[in-house]
Amino acid sequence: MSPRTKACPLCGEKIHRLAIRCKHCKSTLPELADSAPELEVPRAEAVPEEAGHRASGAKYSWLAITLAILLCGASGYFFWSMRTELNAAEEALSAQTALRISGEALAERKAEELDVLRGSQTKHESARAEADASSREAEEARGKAERSANAAKAALAEAEAGLKEERITLQRQERELQQLLDSIK
Repeated sequence: MSPRTKACPLCGEKIHRLAIRCKHCKSTLPELADSAPELEVPRAEAVPEEAGHRASGAKYSWLAITLAILLCGASGYFFWSMRTELNAAEEALSAQTALRISGEALAERKAEELDVLRGSQTKHESARAEADASSREAEEARGKAERSANAAKAALAEAEAGLKEERITLQRQERELQQLLDSIK
């Protein structure tokens, strides 16, 4: 133990060597209680109550009360304005969160629409390719048909020319037969 402390005779805890009462067990120490010198506490002298002194004290007390009220009002206004700003910030944050969520939902919906458009564009492109292929096939078929028609026209023209020659030959033979018949009669 240090020279400034000693053990309490009742609980055994360390206490100050000049202590009159134990701070742990709250018991009064018998050995020092009787020998403790009485300490005089200086007291304020009574101030005579003069009219001027009383008025200045009242003035200061009203000033203190007024300042306390103003301070309470100012602090109340400060906390109210801070709460108002906090509420506005919370509302802005809520609006921002709602906007972000709606933006994400809109982005998802637009992505889905884009996927649908890409799918329909792919279908449209394949349909266009099929239509182009069909158009080429139809062109080729038309070309074949025109060639066939031209060949048929040429064959028809040849046939007509052949028929015309045969008709002329037949008409000549008919005339010759007629002449022969006329000569026989």
